[in-house]
Amino acid sequence: MRTSSPLTAFLALAFAPPALAGVDLSSGAFELPTTSAAPWETLTFDEAFPAPPVVIVSPGASPGGQPFTVKVTDITETGALIQTWEPDAESIYNPPWHLSVEGTYFAIVPGIYNLPGGLTVVAGTVETTALQGDEAVVLDSDGAPLAGTWDTVDFPVEFDSPPTILATIQTANNERGEFAGLDYSKPWMVTAVSNITETGFDVALDKGQVDDIDGIPLVPETIGYVAVTRNKAGMMVDSVGAEVLYESIFETIPEDERWGIDDPQWCLNLRNEYDSTLRWWPV
Repeated sequence: MRTSSPLTAFLALAFAPPALAGVDLSSGAFELPTTSAAPWETLTFDEAFPAPPVVIVSPGASPGGQPFTVKVTDITETGALIQTWEPDAESIYNPPWHLSVEGTYFAIVPGIYNLPGGLTVVAGTVETTALQGDEAVVLDSDGAPLAGTWDTVDFPVEFDSPPTILATIQTANNERGEFAGLDYSKPWMVTAVSNITETGFDVALDKGQVDDIDGIPLVPETIGYVAVTRNKAGMMVDSVGAEVLYESIFETIPEDERWGIDDPQWCLNLRNEYDSTLRWWPV
């Protein structure tokens, strides 16, 4: 059974202007329209990568009040498919269409990167059927209460201290929904990460409290991850000669001061000074 922690991690990266950096990394923003009886939306990278990258997405503002996620699939050297999906849950809308969603993404070719300022980045993927969820609610494919499992990822290098982990599912191999404006995402899946150490972490597909496996065995999904040294900041030069500022922040938030929809937000102080609004990826 999973337990909560009073720790919140926050990774902030800024790219000015948005361009492919010398570490095979690119960032950008997206806006997904209100979901309808339309296929997935296409996300196109500013420049082609030499190999399919790991894509991390962070949904931002949405006027919709229902739970949702932005899913990714069909990643190539030039882009990916993304779409807003809702779980099968109580909603005032049926079918489960969702209003427009803004967000940010960054894409990075798998590998090890040592950036100025002491920031190490490790990007990679793992295939898994490991599953986490509310064991009192979610049934497995045999109809029994879910017994949560994890897969372990070992870093190719050892960090000096536990890093921040960003993770996004890169495939939709089990997805039974066809159109996000007409269908719920089944089976509902996001990522779960636990037990982060200097040498690796545990990861799984997370169902939360959504019981929709419906007796259908799962096939592996690919999870993309990016491990980043905590609390570092610096600057590098991208492929067109522009300065790229970046930083990572890991901050402990006391349990009695965690925020919800009705609570004050927690303010994080940035390490760099930026000329424009930065793109950021919270964990």
